Amino acid sequence: MLTSSPPIKVRVSQEEAIRPIPSIKVKDITTCSLSKGMAEVHGLDQQLIDRLNILRPNSLVSFEDLNVEMDGATWPYLQPAAKQALQQAIDERGIRLVVASAYRTIAQQLVLWNLPRDERCRIPIAARPSRSNHQSGLALDIRDYQGWKPFLEKYGWRWLGPKDAPHFDYVGANTRDIRANSVRAFQQLWNLNNPTDRIIEDGIYNAVTEQRLNNSPVDGFPKES
Repeated sequence: MLTSSPPIKVRVSQEEAIRPIPSIKVKDITTCSLSKGMAEVHGLDQQLIDRLNILRPNSLVSFEDLNVEMDGATWPYLQPAAKQALQQAIDERGIRLVVASAYRTIAQQLVLWNLPRDERCRIPIAARPSRSNHQSGLALDIRDYQGWKPFLEKYGWRWLGPKDAPHFDYVGANTRDIRANSVRAFQQLWNLNNPTDRIIEDGIYNAVTEQRLNNSPVDGFPKES
């Protein structure tokens, strides 16, 4: 006759039971897939966008309500004047615009900046965080750039050229440079969650800020306000 063995009891110490799961940091993202890498910082991104709009209300508005399709981890945000001009171009052409990239947080930009410029990743042109126009809410990377070029240019969008063919910058009126505020939003968020390791909230992206951003949790900080 077979008899069942008593269940094995696994003893877990109190220390092991309460040990937190290590958080993935921005610096830990090493995938060469841009869409996957940028999607990994989604939680932190949302906190940065929310705080930016507290610092400068209505700095960014969603253009998701337009006739657009978004690629991957794209954030559908532009400055209000850029959105209005984009709507005019889309309405005139009368077809859906596929957007590969629009507003990019400094966390996303750092993911891109950190990746190696070698044969393994084949990373395209990448600006240092805070220097990219994608942090201004005035830039788009799109599909079918040749078809869209005359419509976008008519309404104040400038094509960057063959070195970055999908890229357009809005150069019309009623805009402002919000890149320093994007940096300041992170600095405030860091200080709120790291009172013993505070940094200057000056909106300047330097080695000190970059080191803290690299060590920030991709899912976001516990405290948002």
